[in-house]
Amino acid sequence: MSLIISLSACRTEPVIQVQEVSYKAAIAPMFNGYCSYAGCHGNERTSKFNILTYAEVMKRVVAGKAHSSSIYLACTGGSIAALIPPMPSDGYPRLSEDQLLDLYTWIQQGAKNN
Repeated sequence: MSLIISLSACRTEPVIQVQEVSYKAAIAPMFNGYCSYAGCHGNERTSKFNILTYAEVMKRVVAGKAHSSSIYLACTGGSIAALIPPMPSDGYPRLSEDQLLDLYTWIQQGAKNN
């Protein structure tokens, strides 16, 4: 006589709730405070591109794909760093880990104009 015992583990995936990141409350103020210095990205006459408006930011964002978004890669020193230096440039404060997480989350959540 043989006895077969089948054990099945009750497995549940963790549910991580992430609050939606707001462009107007988190992303725009971050760019305005860290990126819009004179001669950087806040004045069309003195920069290659500005990021003062949602439309300008979205030229550098692939909604839902942070690692394909040049603005995220520039801020984190990702693969685009070979083409341009990590932002903000030397002499200016870098984004904090929390700010980078907000930027990543906002892009992954669809980069909404909210």
